[in-house]
Amino acid sequence: MARVLTQPITYIEAPFTPVGVHTQLATGSTVQSITVPDGATKWMVQCQTQNVRFTLDGTAATTTKGFLLVKDGVPLVVACYPGQVIKWIEVTTTAVLDYIFGM
Repeated sequence: MARVLTQPITYIEAPFTPVGVHTQLATGSTVQSITVPDGATKWMVQCQTQNVRFTLDGTAATTTKGFLLVKDGVPLVVACYPGQVIKWIEVTTTAVLDYIFGM
């Protein structure tokens, strides 16, 4: 059964306790995905150099489908749950995504 997120995407909230390590990667022109680790209830994310689109329900993001993460924007904190699959794709080549999970 799919879980419904009850919290909207928000700006950085306190407290934010990291779960795992900060990751930075080039996004690529194919869909990439990550699975939310045990203990995490938040995903802090920011993109650099180019825009990125992401989905939270496990469906594939495309250059026109998914939430738009604008380059050089402030980091966003997204509610999530362990085992949830987050997928993303760059809208334009050379996008870089920074993220860390937290609680």
